[in-house]
Amino acid sequence: RLTPLQTCAHPFLDELRNPATKLPSGKALPPLFDFTLQELSIEPALNRVLIPGYTGTLPLISGATEASGNNSLTGSVSQKEKESGNDTDRTQE
Repeated sequence: RLTPLQTCAHPFLDELRNPATKLPSGKALPPLFDFTLQELSIEPALNRVLIPGYTGTLPLISGATEASGNNSLTGSVSQKEKESGNDTDRTQE
């Protein structure tokens, strides 16, 4: 049985990882790759597939640290954090 991250890395979803993919309205896709550092550490071998342009190292993000509670790859608060109420008093620099 596939793990959730293995499912996200399935070739069926490759079109979503293509930077040229747009919504039917012509707009860009919403942020789909805002994995937290914890999520990226679950199966690091999949990170190259899961994140377009992933180079094998996590970028240092100005103003985004786990100590401040903002631990996503993009430096933004993930939807999961918003839904859990963990997004209070955070701003992106």
